[in-house]
Amino acid sequence: MSGGLWLAIVCGAAALAYGGWQISWILQQPTGNDRMREIAQAIQTGAMAYLNRQYTTIGVVGVILFLVIGLVPGLGWATAWGFAVGAILSGATGYIGMNISVRANVRTAEAARVGLNEALTLAFRGGAITGLLVVGLGLLGVAGYYAIMVTSASPGAAYSEVIKPLVGLGFGGSLISIFARLGGGIFTKGADVGADLVGMSTVPEVIAARHSGIRVLGISCVTNMAAGTTDAPLNQEDVLETAARIKTQFIALLSAVIPRISKAIA
Repeated sequence: MSGGLWLAIVCGAAALAYGGWQISWILQQPTGNDRMREIAQAIQTGAMAYLNRQYTTIGVVGVILFLVIGLVPGLGWATAWGFAVGAILSGATGYIGMNISVRANVRTAEAARVGLNEALTLAFRGGAITGLLVVGLGLLGVAGYYAIMVTSASPGAAYSEVIKPLVGLGFGGSLISIFARLGGGIFTKGADVGADLVGMSTVPEVIAARHSGIRVLGISCVTNMAAGTTDAPLNQEDVLETAARIKTQFIALLSAVIPRISKAIA
C-alpha cells in the first residue's frame, strides 16, 4: 500500500483512539444527585427506545438494498459489501454518538454547579465524539476497503472497475445518515415543542416530553437542572408512550420514502 493510504488509516485510528479516550474521561465525571440521575436515566431510556426502533427499521431496509445491489449485474457483490460496510460504520457512528451525548447531559449539568468553563468543556467534548467517529470510521472504512479492492484485483484490471465498489460504500454511509437525520429531526422537534409548552400545560404527555425529548444535546438540561426547575413528577410510562408516538411518526416517514428509493433503484 502507498504511503498516503497508510497515513489515512493511521489518522483514522488516531481519531478513534482519541475519541475512546474522551469517552472514558466523560464517563468518569460525576453525575450529580439522585434526582439528576433519575431524570438522566429517563432521558437515556427514551433515547435508546428511539435508537433501537430506528435502527431496526433501517436494518430491514439495508438488508433489502444489500440483496438488490448484490443481484444487479452492473454492481455485484463487491459493491453490495461496500454498501454494508458504509451502512454499518455510519450506523455505529450515530448509535455511539447518541449514547455518549445522553450520558454527557447530566455530567454537564453537574459541572455547571462548579462553573461555566467546566460545563462548556464537558459539553463540547461530549458533542465532539460523533465528529471524531465520523472522521475516524470514515477514513478507516474508505481507506481499508480501497486497500482490499486494490490488493484483491486481478492483474490488468481497469482501475475504474477496481474502485467501483467504493460507490456502494458511499451510498451505504449516506443512506443511513439521511435516515438518522430525518428520524432525529422528528424526535428533537417533537421534544422541543413539548419543552416550549412546559409551564403552560399540565398534560402528562407534555411533562413526559420534557423529561424524555429534549435534552439530547444537554443545553436546556443544564439550564433547568441548575435552576432547579426539573421537579415535575416523573412517570416512566408517559416517557415510553411519548417515545412510541415519535417512533410512529418516523415509521410513517420511512413508509413514504422507501417506495421512492425502490423506484429510483429500479
